[in-house]
Amino acid sequence: MNRAALAVMPVSERAALEESFFLGLRLNCGVDLERIRAEFGAERLAGCGSVIDECADDGLLEKQGTWVRLTARGRLLSNEVFARFLSVAR
Repeated sequence: MNRAALAVMPVSERAALEESFFLGLRLNCGVDLERIRAEFGAERLAGCGSVIDECADDGLLEKQGTWVRLTARGRLLSNEVFARFLSVAR
């Protein structure tokens, strides 16, 4: 049995928001924007609104109610989608 001590690494709010999008968009159901708003606040989510709209206009994301998810094209170009979220989160 491995008894090594676990290291705790604090994560900034920005990094946690990025991870929420990256991990959520890898799921078929996508990301619930209401959950993101509740966890990180409306202001943080509003900062991502332009990226979401731009990606939707480019056919990379689709919006359904409060959910966004990658389209088939978005899955192929997911690194580009994630890079766009990184650029707005900084």
